[in-house]
Amino acid sequence: MEQAVWERAAVGQGAHLGMLRSICNALFLSVYHGPNAYDVMRRVNFRALSHEDIRSAIGAALLGREVRHPTENPAPPASRFRTGLRTTRHYTAALNSFGIKT
Repeated sequence: MEQAVWERAAVGQGAHLGMLRSICNALFLSVYHGPNAYDVMRRVNFRALSHEDIRSAIGAALLGREVRHPTENPAPPASRFRTGLRTTRHYTAALNSFGIKT
């Protein structure tokens, strides 16, 4: 389960960074998906590490200056175009269209 979640998150992050690169013509990197990140994540006891949000401190240590984050998720509202399309019925129909039996 741990490996599956890691790989799926990395794939999503990679697609997102690739999209940013394509529209900004600049390379975007994620420190959370470097070659040694997985091994570090597996060995850290996050509950013992801190009882507060340390992302800004990590960013400052990596960048060498203050890093600011949005106070809330700036995600756009749900798409009306996709309303009703995220259903099990649509998912299984898509799989079946590729010859994958469900």
